[in-house]
Amino acid sequence: MEEYFLGLYILIANIFGIFETNLYQISIILCILIILINIKYFKNILIKLNLNKKLNIYLIYLLAFITIFNFSYMDNMSFIEMPIIALSILFYMISAKRAVIDQEPIKMSIYLLVAIFMYQGTINVFFIMTLFLLLNKYNKLNKNVILEEFKIVLLSIIPIIINYIYMSIYGSLFTLSYRLISSYTNIQEKFYNSLTVIKDVLTYSKGIMPKNFYLIIILITVILFLILILKYKKKQYVNELINVIVLIVFSIISCFPLILIFEIDDLNNIYYARKIILVNW
Repeated sequence: MEEYFLGLYILIANIFGIFETNLYQISIILCILIILINIKYFKNILIKLNLNKKLNIYLIYLLAFITIFNFSYMDNMSFIEMPIIALSILFYMISAKRAVIDQEPIKMSIYLLVAIFMYQGTINVFFIMTLFLLLNKYNKLNKNVILEEFKIVLLSIIPIIINYIYMSIYGSLFTLSYRLISSYTNIQEKFYNSLTVIKDVLTYSKGIMPKNFYLIIILITVILFLILILKYKKKQYVNELINVIVLIVFSIISCFPLILIFEIDDLNNIYYARKIILVNW
């Protein structure tokens, strides 16, 4: 359904006589404005997690900024629908907050459905965000985190199926084979392709950052935690290190279910562009 959002966006632009280059420039402005809203919203979530007791407001804003808008996000800004992508991320964050903090599964499903219709390629933001919130809620990985995340994943299947049914009907009505729907005949090929793309993302960052930048940041983070653990011998740092490792692993694993929906060319773009939260925590 993202075509409807994009089509409506272009239609409104045409009504106002905005075409091609001018529309792209306006898209950049709108995208930046929505990103600022996303940063503000995520900052408020961090405050709800009582991180303001550990960090001052400037560090919280910095954490929100590098989480929402970092070098991984820059690739999104090459598309004319960049405001729609940014807006989908906002709805994914709202949905995650509804699921974990507000405990409102129905509203979670509604926001998630709207976000998926806007842009499916950023859905892993929702799953990573919910896990992040749960780890902060319980301070460590335990059975409560696993159980609640499992329930959220199960509940999220409903809007995902609704979106999938829509895409199937859309394809059949227009006698098209909708490009984003997998034929299920090349899942193994797509799986191996996904492994290759993930390796490429971690190693080369799609040429945006120096080689092995992701891996170096991850290594530095782990080393800093190990130094804290050895120096202060506090269990808190052990738990936080485990949380970081879990988030990194989950950030990668959360992309694999997309092989059931997207074709190989689309997977390449998704893996390159959607690693928004992998490094920041």
